[in-house]
Amino acid sequence: MKSIFLLFVSAFCIVFSAFGQGSVRGKVTDNNGETVIGASVTFKHDPGTGTVTDLDGNYSLKVPIDTATLVIQFIGFQPVQKPIELRGGEVIKLDVTMLPKKYDLKVAVVEAKANRGGDYYMEKIKKNSATTIDYISAETIRKSGDSQVSSAVQRVSGVSSVGGSVTVRGLADRYVLTTVNGSRIPTLDPFTNNLDLDIFPTGLVDNIVVTKSASPELPGDWSGAYISLETKDYPDRFRLEVRSSIGYNTQSTFEENLSSESSDTDWLGWDNGFRDIPDGVPLTQDDYPLEVNNPDLYTEFGVLGLEGYMNSLGVTGETNIASGDVIHRLAMVELDLLGAANLYNQGAVDGAVAEYNKLYDNAYFFPRIQSNQQLSAIGQSFNNTWFTIENEAPLNTSQTITLGNQTKLFGRTLGFNVGVRYSRAIFADNNAELNRSSRPSNWTGEGGAYGNISEYDTRLSQESYNLSGLVNLAYKLNPNNSIKFMFMPNFLGQNNARYSQGQTSDVPEETQIEEQFYEERKQLIYQVATQHYLPKRKIKIAFDASYTDGQRNAPDFKDISILRIPDPNYPDSVRLEFLNTAAPARRYREMDDNLFDSRISAEMPLSLETEGVAKLKFGMAYLYNSRENSQTIYTLDGVGQEVIEGDKNDQFTPDRFTTEGRSSFDLKYVNGSVDADSDVNYKEISAAFAMIDYNITERFRAVGGVRVEYTDIFTDIRAFHEEEIPSNDDRRNVPGFGIVNPTSIYSLDVLPSVSLIYKLKDNDQYPVNLRANYFMSVGRPSFKELAPVELADYELQSLVRGNPDLEITKVQNVDVRAESYFKNGHNVSVSVFYKTFKNHIELIAVPGAFTWQNVEDSYALGLELEGAYMITKFLEARANISLIKSETTVTEPVKETRTMFGQAPYIVNAMLSYEWEKVGLISTVSYNRQGPKLAVVANSGAAVPNVYEMPRDVLDLKFSKTLGDHFGLSLKIRNLLNAPVQRSYDFDEGRDVLYFDSFKIGTTYTLTLSYKI
Repeated sequence: MKSIFLLFVSAFCIVFSAFGQGSVRGKVTDNNGETVIGASVTFKHDPGTGTVTDLDGNYSLKVPIDTATLVIQFIGFQPVQKPIELRGGEVIKLDVTMLPKKYDLKVAVVEAKANRGGDYYMEKIKKNSATTIDYISAETIRKSGDSQVSSAVQRVSGVSSVGGSVTVRGLADRYVLTTVNGSRIPTLDPFTNNLDLDIFPTGLVDNIVVTKSASPELPGDWSGAYISLETKDYPDRFRLEVRSSIGYNTQSTFEENLSSESSDTDWLGWDNGFRDIPDGVPLTQDDYPLEVNNPDLYTEFGVLGLEGYMNSLGVTGETNIASGDVIHRLAMVELDLLGAANLYNQGAVDGAVAEYNKLYDNAYFFPRIQSNQQLSAIGQSFNNTWFTIENEAPLNTSQTITLGNQTKLFGRTLGFNVGVRYSRAIFADNNAELNRSSRPSNWTGEGGAYGNISEYDTRLSQESYNLSGLVNLAYKLNPNNSIKFMFMPNFLGQNNARYSQGQTSDVPEETQIEEQFYEERKQLIYQVATQHYLPKRKIKIAFDASYTDGQRNAPDFKDISILRIPDPNYPDSVRLEFLNTAAPARRYREMDDNLFDSRISAEMPLSLETEGVAKLKFGMAYLYNSRENSQTIYTLDGVGQEVIEGDKNDQFTPDRFTTEGRSSFDLKYVNGSVDADSDVNYKEISAAFAMIDYNITERFRAVGGVRVEYTDIFTDIRAFHEEEIPSNDDRRNVPGFGIVNPTSIYSLDVLPSVSLIYKLKDNDQYPVNLRANYFMSVGRPSFKELAPVELADYELQSLVRGNPDLEITKVQNVDVRAESYFKNGHNVSVSVFYKTFKNHIELIAVPGAFTWQNVEDSYALGLELEGAYMITKFLEARANISLIKSETTVTEPVKETRTMFGQAPYIVNAMLSYEWEKVGLISTVSYNRQGPKLAVVANSGAAVPNVYEMPRDVLDLKFSKTLGDHFGLSLKIRNLLNAPVQRSYDFDEGRDVLYFDSFKIGTTYTLTLSYKI
């Protein structure tokens, strides 16, 4: 925080030193949306004073007088003149579109006050894109009031989100690739291949671009969408914005909600060590002490101080000492229980042994044995936080500050943008459901034994704390060379608690289960990008590199199960008794996930004379992702069928772990860790591409090429890898898995793609385009899906294990879109897509666990309709709908055809916005719904039904009003309908017979006050 404060102070000093200098800045592009590099920008009254546009098409020029005329010229284009008028040190933003000389001069266009986060800018990009793209701009985000990227991006056609996970065109999230400024960062989530977008606040994002058809320059491991979060660029003049929000949730705020004890730094997004394994507690079974309550004679002699003497006789712990043998007799002599002269007097020996047993019984030795003392110290060092607590939830809150400007450093332009955001959000539901079933699909909900169903009434809560930052620096070395740096830290801490009470499998009594799951995620993202222009050959060279230091820790994930046994003498009372089949467990997980992503490309014109697009682009890319995951488990031994009396929080007090006065432990911790709890993984992807973008005619444009990717994925049990144990070695035997060998995937994939764009209406401002795209892509299994580890999952409430036999998914993609733009601001598009999948990966339920499998053949056929309509000058409607038919064919162990895993049959988004710019009033209502999609597949051929994620209607409202020139006030209402989040079993009787899980997040009212300069 200190370094951020110093950066703010430095920035302010730079900012105010630049005040008083009037200037004009902007971007120059041609009618195809390409930047015009080297265009001259001068004053009509003084042609000798001016500048040229840089490799981004940008220019910046100081204006010496209050009124002047700007002249923009470039060979082959019609000159543009634009009068400007300055007031004081004002900075004017003018973006210019230049037209070829053959065009009528009257249609040259100058757009004032355009910006990268505006709808106009993004709509222009969309019109001229070689690929099929959609977007959500900062302008639209401002209207919708979305504070998280996951909420904002679902406004895009075909996009929906559950939590922070995004799906596009109804496809499973594995087929969506999310990047930051075009570079990947690790997901940190073991159950999704896609980035959790909840960690990114929209206040630090300029726009979100969703690409739905590929080109060779893009990575090849996506087919639903390639999403790029474009972080805030530096502004054209000094900008300062401060936003403060408070939120009220109808279910949680000011209510007594389930929670757990927390550290003093939870509010910052990380634990200060409160939940850590206590110092000195061994992490592995090999180092962990064992209870000794029937010690052998060697151990007893050691306690009595005779270990050195025994060793001098050549006796060690491996020596078998029998009662009354010569070694035993010598020990009796050393203990003065037997005279040396009676060493071979059997009567004397028997008496000495009897005296020894009388003096030194098990109660004497137990508390004095070192390993027992260590176990006692371990038990007393763990904090007693086994049970959930209740807390009153405060208001949700969010604070954001952003600052940016551009100035001169060593005579060159330096732009900067700095932002910090902090948020706290709490949701709770005291009337949730958590159920599991192994009943057949034709079960009607009536009758049957308890042995195949578990139904629980549940209370749950989640407290989220997020601290995010952004530092963007851009420096122009000269008009043809620039460099950009970006640093983006993200810290997210979530404290989850759940209390479930109901009937469990094979147990006639009710069971209550208490679970606490805290996780902290850290991502430190570093990016550098350079751009270079060789004017003689008009060659553009770009280099980008990104490194993310990621961590995801889940310290002290606890669960405890208790029977509720009715008391026959008191009908309204129950006796609490620990469930002897489920020992209370504490799990400590750490994951380091680091990712380096880089690419270099060159772009050159195929002809220096052509008026349309004609260019060749080629380049290379390299990605390296490493992840190490470890888990240590400690279980409580000694609580089986123990009756709980009094306050349950007093059950595990330190005195119960003591050895004093005991001949065995009352309670002790056991290290339950096994080799298969921890894994090591890496992924290396090398790629090269070449593509041509060419206007065959004025109306017909073709973009095509090929991308080649080489994949090397490796996973292994961590201990086996570190010890370099060879494959098929007996030491690699893991209970439940057998011999576990390293998993390696090597694949060389040739991925062609082609895009054809035909202008049915050849108008640069209001075109009608027809697009046709084809591309091949892949879907790689994640580390979690491959690694042969088995971990308990909080959400699924079950074990989850990887499948080392998974293969890469191969996907064929076809996409056709017609899009039309109109002068009145209307636009409409229609898209049809078809995708086939070979070895599609899906999550399946198997006895006692969940895992993943490949399925042979799948396809998805879809229709997308999208449009924007200006109803009046102030009222705009936007809507999109996606309809998708999907099918998966499985042949093993039985042949069946069903819906494709993770595929929604429809998605609907709508937004109605009223904006009265003159008075600064904006009001927006937005709606989202997606159809039921297969979330968990029952093991093929099993009678157990599949699980579907059910439709949910989401309705949001926002009202905002500017107050003067600098202040603004807004009210946002999220999730107005408060529809439940549900997954349901697909019984023959319907999907409302039994829910896999069901909860509500409540309606949130958020009031925001903002200040802008």
